Amino acid sequence: MVPVLPGLYLGCGLPGAEEVGRGGVTALLSVDSEPPGAAAEAALEAVLHVPLLDEPRSDLLSRLDDCAAFVGRARERGGAVLVRCHSGVSRSVAVVTAYLMKANHLPFEEAYAFVRALRPEAKMNEGFEWQLKLYEKMGCEVDVTSSIYKQYCLQKVTEKYPGNPLCSRRPFLHSFSKPSGGEMSYATCHEMSLQLTQALYLRLQVMKLCISAGSAGKASALSEFKHPGTHGRQGAGCFCTQETSRPYLFSAW
Repeated sequence: MVPVLPGLYLGCGLPGAEEVGRGGVTALLSVDSEPPGAAAEAALEAVLHVPLLDEPRSDLLSRLDDCAAFVGRARERGGAVLVRCHSGVSRSVAVVTAYLMKANHLPFEEAYAFVRALRPEAKMNEGFEWQLKLYEKMGCEVDVTSSIYKQYCLQKVTEKYPGNPLCSRRPFLHSFSKPSGGEMSYATCHEMSLQLTQALYLRLQVMKLCISAGSAGKASALSEFKHPGTHGRQGAGCFCTQETSRPYLFSAW
């Protein structure tokens, strides 16, 4: 158990009677695939379990604000919080680094270097490093209306369903640009149906990630999605000029 700041410890084990007595540990933030157990909950005032595997694809970013708030509350009450994971090397290090960035207004590199100086074996995986850099770009706050977070959620969806054609980020099948020859190009009903299905599917998946970020209200960020509109019309078919020929789901990102 390594002291990081007054009232903040970093480690890998569960706090026993000695740690609770000597360090004044009153709260536990466990970032692990398994919950800390009833004994830890009974011995401490507060416990937060963040179920997470130590894998680059694991979504830690969505929980960083919750973790920082938990640590902050424990310290404000005059207690101390232990942030731990299985080895005390990656997941817990990432959470403590994010807390230092947010609470002390430190850039990622400086906060991470501070933690590694205290715990030389600390080495978060590359996925967590990337997520903390995104966190820094958002001002150390998970802003679900930010294009940064929307792109992040979209990437998580495509990683979760890599073989699903609905998650493909390739251009849509049909080009809506007007050919130089003057002949109008239209999408078939089947192609338009595919595009609508893809758009709805991805919006639902992003909504799930937004809700899991800590507040159901954050799903309102989806209202930022906008159709670029129709810039031309002929008969029953619509076309988009070359300037608006991108897939409309991604134009708002």
